Formats: sequence, structure tokens, C-alpha cells
Amino acid sequence: MNVIRSLIITLSMYTSIPVPAIAWDEKNMKYCMSFLPAAGLITGGAQCLLLLLSRFSGVSEMLYAALSCALTVLITGGIHIDGLIDTSDAMGSHGTREKKLQILSDPHAGAFGIAGVVLYFLVLYGTMIQLYSGSALENMYSAAVVFSSFLISRALTALFVVNMNPSKKSGLLYTFSSAAAVKTVSISSAAVLALCFAFAGKMMGVSVLLPAAAAALCSGYFSRMVRKQFGGISGDLCGWFIHMSELVLLLGFAAAAGI
Repeated sequence: MNVIRSLIITLSMYTSIPVPAIAWDEKNMKYCMSFLPAAGLITGGAQCLLLLLSRFSGVSEMLYAALSCALTVLITGGIHIDGLIDTSDAMGSHGTREKKLQILSDPHAGAFGIAGVVLYFLVLYGTMIQLYSGSALENMYSAAVVFSSFLISRALTALFVVNMNPSKKSGLLYTFSSAAAVKTVSISSAAVLALCFAFAGKMMGVSVLLPAAAAALCSGYFSRMVRKQFGGISGDLCGWFIHMSELVLLLGFAAAAGI
């Protein structure tokens, strides 16, 4: 029952899907991070359904791309957008570590945050047009490969959450990481990554190395940035990473399809 409760808590936190209310205690939250990729599975599944409906109804590339961008926010309830904005603000300040951590905890959005989220959606919009018009989304099998980006980003995030020190001993991320079964989360997240890239490799061949390399570079940059600039991981930083790793993966799949 603790496993089921962990899944429900994860879905209630990281998606907008209505679920029963579950007590957030240590036992119920033990496996929450193991189910973080489940939120990505729901998002990826919704993207596949949108693709199917768009192709069936003859939706234009631009409208499809706009709907795809909006769908990701609607499914997640926009929870990761806050992290993208706050982290962009903090990084854009070029201040001290203490100043950046202060900006992360500030509920207001600054100029760098707004600029960051606008640039993100501009690139994502163009990427989705490229994917829709190219060969990357020829059928539901290729779509499943591309939209596995939403699972991969969250599996990587789960690994960071349980294996990196938090930037502070409070907040939602600390609540989840302190209650997590580190070994179980690490193994399950690694299994998700292996399955996603194995499936992608079977469908795409050696060109899968391109999105894999993109994910590795993004992860390496994130790990270094977190340690050097913030001294530890936080929920806002994870939100930034989820969006940015998804974007580079989608770009990688688009480029691989072109090759």
C-alpha cells in the first residue's frame, strides 16, 4: 500500500490529475521519486494522443506546436515553470551564492526569469514544428521514442534528487529527498533510462547517440552548475532541469531524425 500511496502523492504533486488525498508521511513518501517518471509517462502519452488527433484532423504545424507547448503545462499544472523562471532569474543575477538562493525563494518573477521562459517556449515551439513536419513523428512508434523525453528528464531528475545534497534543510525537495529510499529510486530511475534508450536505439539505430549525448551534456552541466553556483539542489533547480533536459532531448531527436 505504501507503493500505491507514493504513486498517488507523486501524481498529486507533479500533475494536474485529480487523485485522492494521501497523508504526506515518511512511509507514504518513501517511493515517490521512483514514480516521478510516471508523470512523464502521462505527459508523453498525452502528447502522443495530441499527435494522433492532429494528424487525423489535419491540424497545421503551427497550431500543433502551440497546442503541444500548452499541453505540457496543462498536464503538469505548470509546477516546473516556476522553477524555470526562478532559476533563470538567479543565474541571470550573477550574484553570490547567497544572493542566488535568496532569488530562488523569492515568489516574484524578474526580468531574467521572464526572458528565460519566453526564450524556452520560442525554441520549444520551433522544435515541435520541426518534429511535426519532419520524419521524427512518422508513426506512433517514432512518436513514443521522441516523447520518451518526458520520462528521461524525470528519471534523471529523480537520480539528482536522491544523490545530491539539498541546498537547504527545508522545502518540498528536502521533504521528498529525506523520505526517499535512495537505492530503490536509483535503481528504478536507471532502469527507466535504460529501457527508454534501448527502445530508442532499436527504432533509430546509431543516431540515438545524438539525443543520448545531449542528455549527458545537459546533466553534466546541471550537476556542475548546482554544486558551483548554489551549493546543492532545490525544487526550483529541478524544475529548470526538467524543462531544459526535455528541450535538448527533443532537439536531439529532431536532429537525429534529420540525419
